[in-house]
Amino acid sequence: MKVRYYKPKPMLQKYEVLSSDGQVLYKIKRANILMRGSWNIKDAYDNKISKISLCFAILLPKIKIRFADGRHFLVKRQLSIENCYEIKNSDYKAICDMYSHHIELTDSNGLTIAIAEKTNGSWADEVMIDITQSADTAEIICLVFAINAINALMRKNN
Repeated sequence: MKVRYYKPKPMLQKYEVLSSDGQVLYKIKRANILMRGSWNIKDAYDNKISKISLCFAILLPKIKIRFADGRHFLVKRQLSIENCYEIKNSDYKAICDMYSHHIELTDSNGLTIAIAEKTNGSWADEVMIDITQSADTAEIICLVFAINAINALMRKNN
């Protein structure tokens, strides 16, 4: 399944996640996460799916993802050369190129679950995500958002 998220209007802090045929799958209302805000993710029918929020961290930023069903993930960048991300309470692992916006999510067996890439040349933030059939779409979208937020914080602090 291929999905994309983007800002319909660059100045608004709202995103939409669309399927490959243009159907709205999720709506994201974003407070400024760089200022301790959060993202609230809802499905197309306004049912809450998750909340993504920045956690206090001394060295590297961490982001918590709380799902409406009680599950939660903690995403943090590892101190390594290859830009790996630790995702606690999950079987996923992420490797990311912070500058090209290429994210690869793998499962515990090393199989690729999703690849996300920022679309070049767009006026608004737009990310294309290719998700395998066996993956939870909401989880993958939340993880890609969290990793992109950590990358934004890391670029801001450099």
